[in-house]
Parts: sequence; structure tokens; C-alpha cells
Amino acid sequence: MFRYWFLVNVVVFSVSKDKPINASGVSARSIKKSIIAKEMKLLTTLIAATLTAMVAQAQTRMPRTSPEEQGIPSGAISAFVDSVMSMADAEIHHIVVARHGAIVAEIHPKPFRPQDGHTLFSCSKTFVAAAVGIAVDENRLRVTDRVGALLPDALRGDTISAWLASLTVDDLLTMRAGFRPTNRVRETRDDWTRAYLTNTMVAEPGTRFAYDSMVTYLLSAIVSRVTGMPTIDYLNTKLFGPMGITDAVWEISPEGASCGGWGLYLTAESMTKFGQCLLNRGEYGGRQLISPQWVDEMMKIHVEECGYGYQMWSCANPGTMRADGAHGQFIVVMPEEDMVCAITQCITSAAPGNKEQRLLFDIVGRSLSATPLPHDKRAQRALQTKLNNLTLQPAKGKAKPKGQTFSTISADTADSEWARLGWRELSLTQQRDTLALSITDSTGRTVKIPCLNGGWAYCDVPTTFPHHPRGTVRGAFSGFSGPFTAAASYGWTEEGELRLRILFVDWISGLDIRISPAGNMRIKRNFDKEWMEMEAVVR
Repeated sequence: MFRYWFLVNVVVFSVSKDKPINASGVSARSIKKSIIAKEMKLLTTLIAATLTAMVAQAQTRMPRTSPEEQGIPSGAISAFVDSVMSMADAEIHHIVVARHGAIVAEIHPKPFRPQDGHTLFSCSKTFVAAAVGIAVDENRLRVTDRVGALLPDALRGDTISAWLASLTVDDLLTMRAGFRPTNRVRETRDDWTRAYLTNTMVAEPGTRFAYDSMVTYLLSAIVSRVTGMPTIDYLNTKLFGPMGITDAVWEISPEGASCGGWGLYLTAESMTKFGQCLLNRGEYGGRQLISPQWVDEMMKIHVEECGYGYQMWSCANPGTMRADGAHGQFIVVMPEEDMVCAITQCITSAAPGNKEQRLLFDIVGRSLSATPLPHDKRAQRALQTKLNNLTLQPAKGKAKPKGQTFSTISADTADSEWARLGWRELSLTQQRDTLALSITDSTGRTVKIPCLNGGWAYCDVPTTFPHHPRGTVRGAFSGFSGPFTAAASYGWTEEGELRLRILFVDWISGLDIRISPAGNMRIKRNFDKEWMEMEAVVR
């Protein structure tokens, strides 16, 4: 716009200021004044719009301060970072720590970036509980309502047992529905609601805890029924929108409902906002979005034997509750410490999350001060330098191989491991310190992934390539328009082995690929514990 304004003035200035330029005798000076007035009006409008957008963006972000301003030593955050980044069997993607409503530390090791979203797995359940609570606040349902009455179409024509007839919303919220847990419904059927409600009941509702994601799916279906919209749309209107959360996506069931028990996708900051809302007993940004009474119910222990609330778990730290998802996704809410911590990662240890929570409580929790601490410029600078330089290990090795190597690797059609990946062929093109990996899937579609030696190269990939850890669920990735982002690195060892590492930075999954000079290939997905040995034909 400034360029256009400059050109207009140059043209007008080149015309005689006194000589009329048309029959009406309008001078160049008059035209220039008119144009300048219009341009200034346009400029003012653009500046106002820009400032409005900047203010709106600032309002959607949580405030940032130094740890000391919130009573946390920067050294404690630094020690926590060192400890979590050195854990075995853990691949940290994002960690955000907030106290007194302000973010004091953000951990985004390269290639992960603050703007990258992440699938939350069963952390999604806690958001469903919030949606149920908002619906209760609006008198759309009650926790004592019978599930059969709320979902009558799913049971039409069936004989309903006494146990099923007594099943309530509260029984679903506390995972005491009485059904035998099963994954087969979401793996083999399209009518999830009916199929699950006609599943075998093994206990009277309300008497036995049995964790099952399909129970939360029923809650999501109920929210859809009483509100007339999918759970994601309801939360966008009632919760996410007012909190400035615009990145939420939820996987969709074959019935068109938000999957509820899994499949929600958010950034780490959005997770932290939700945790802050729970910490504030439903208030965020000066607005009461969920009633305090409902948040109290969510964070109250309803099932003593396992420390379960309304779709939340208790922690070892007294009074602390968490949203908890597979492979180490957490939103930890610490009321006594007035602190929230959001964690996304991919972990394969036997007890994922216990270490991270213990480190958070022991290192950060025990260092807290009730009042702000003195400014510690040196410690803050050291912490920020550490956070800026965090990176996950790229593939090790040199940029170029020694001697002749392979260019194409094709599947041995008799090898079932290729079928697990959905791949048919890999081809390689080497250019200086960049290697291009082309993957052709079983449908014949090819995606090209550039790999950088000693670092990370980014590219877009279709939604089917990030490898869903719940890939057997019908409709996996439904609701996501894509594309996803891959970050890839490579290196050649002295022995001539090619090592590739691909991380899908806005999902969860990743791949380590190793190819010997003879073409023997091993692949390990970051959510698997074992390597896959691949039979291949090398050219």
C-alpha cells in the first residue's frame, strides 16, 4: 500500500501544478490532495484493523513471565528440564508450566514447535466431562438421567435389562457403567452407540470400576443428543471460543459424533488454558465458563479404590488431579500450588507419566515460594538459552555414504510387516547434505520427504502417513483435513548403514529406519517397543 501511495505521488508531482489537466480545470495539486486524503483514510483503517488483530491475538495467549515473578526459581525449572529430557523411553514433545495464571516455562525441543498441535488420547475424556457439565449447567440434562432415555434410538426394539435400564450419566462419568470393556465395537462396527449399549453387562451400574473409552463415547453421544451438535462444536461455542482456543480438532465416529474418549487434538498452550480454567473452578479471562460446583465434582474423588473423579485421575501429590492420555499426555492441575503443567510426548515405559509427575512435584513443587522471588538475571538467561537449544537427537551419521549404495527398496509381498506400515516401496535420492526419501503406499500414492543431515527438514504429508497408534479404530484421522508436517533427518554410518528419523511434529508418531548396505531394513515406530524386521528387494 505504501508503494502504491509513493507511485501516485510521483506521477502527480510530475504534472505541472498550475496547468489544468482536464476540461473542468482541476489542477494536479487538487487531485494529489484528494488521493492523499483517500490513502490516509485507508492507511488509518488498516492500522486500526492491525492493532485490533494484535490485541485479539494477545488476548488469546496466556501471559508470560519469568519463573521468579511467580515464586519459582529458574534453577528449579532448569533442573526439571534436564531430568525429563534425560528420561529413558520418553520422547518429550511439549511441556508448558504455568503458575498464578502465567506461563513461566515452555519446552518445545526441535523439531517440535509451539504452534504444533498434538493428539491427546484419553486426555480427551476430561473435556467431555466439561461438556457434560456445561450441559448440566444449562439444564439440558442431569447426572441422574437414565442413559436409555437419553439415547432411545440406539435401543429401539430391544428388550432392556434391569441393569441397562438403571444406567445413569453419573455411572458413565465415573467409569462404573457395568459393561465388559471392549475395543471390538470401534474396530468392527459403524453403529457404535447401539453396539456398545447391547454389549454384555457384567456388573450392576455404579458398583464396579472398569475403565473403557467407549463409555466416554456414550457421554459424547449424549452431549450431541441434548445440544443438537457434536461435542466439538458445543465446546467451540461454550468453552474453546471464549478461551481463544481455535486449534481444536476431534476425530469423528462413523455415526458423526466426536469420539469423546480419545481423538481430541490441541496445542500445549491450549491444554494449559483448559487446565487453568479447571484450576480457577471454571473461570477464564473473567468469564465463568463452567460452574464452580461442576468443576468441584470433576476434581473430586468418586471412586476411592483408584482415585478417579469425573473423567480425571488423582495424583500422588495431595489435592492434584490430572487429565491422562496414552503414551504420556497429561494436564496436571495443582490447586494447592496454584500451578498447571501440560505435557505431550511419546513414551513406551510400563508406567508412563509416573516419572514426569514425580519430577514435577519433587523438583518444581518443592521449590515454590508463596511470594515473588528476587530477579535472577543470570539464572533466567541460562534457562532461556537451554530452552532455545533443546533438540531431539537427529539421525546420527555422515552426509554421504562410502562407495556404491542402493536407490530403491521394494516390499517383499510375503512380509506382513510392510502391510502394517501400509507401504509398498521406498526410493532414495541423495543431493549434498539432503536426502529425499520417497514412500509409495499400498494404494500407489507417493509422498516425498526431504531429510537433512545433522538437523531437521520439514515437509507436508497426507493424513494417512503419520501412523495412528490406534490405527485399527474405524475412521482413524476422520475429521482431520490435513496435511500433517513431517520433520526428517538422515545419516550414513562408517559401515554404510543408512539411518533415517522421521517425526510427525503435529501428531505423535515417529519412525526410525535403518537400512544396511545389503538392503536389510529395520523400522521402529516411536510408540512401539520392538523393531520390525522388513524383508525387501533392493535395487
